[in-house]
Amino acid sequence: MEVRYEKNISIAEAKAIFSECIRRVESGSSVLITRHGKLVAALVRPDDFEHLERLKKAGPEGGLAGIAGG
Repeated sequence: MEVRYEKNISIAEAKAIFSECIRRVESGSSVLITRHGKLVAALVRPDDFEHLERLKKAGPEGGLAGIAGG
């Protein structure tokens, strides 16, 4: 899974170019959104989000099986 990160953008900029942000995500990039210079959100592809959720559920005890979804 290759994840390409773009530069961080502010909430105001993300709002102004939301459609472009979605296109970036569709093309495989993640869009990181900041408020007052602090990272507050990320737009990611659904499969990347599902992978993250599996990792969180597996926790440190889940090991590689948790990462693989098993």
